[in-house]
Amino acid sequence: MAGEARLDLCYLEDSAAETDMNCVGSLDGRFIELQGSAEQEPFSRQELDSLLGLAGAGLTQLFALQAEVLSGAK
Repeated sequence: MAGEARLDLCYLEDSAAETDMNCVGSLDGRFIELQGSAEQEPFSRQELDSLLGLAGAGLTQLFALQAEVLSGAK
């Protein structure tokens, strides 16, 4: 949906995104790499903060799922 921040886009969504943001983070909540590009119009600081918040929440979920899978792999 236009103007809605989302994680892990499929190709069709990604190709139509207003902002392309890639984030790599560590388990302790710090960011390792950030890459963001406005595809048409510049994005605001508020939009950036929202995207970083979404990325942080997504990374937390991903780390929890990874820990769950790895704990069952023993």
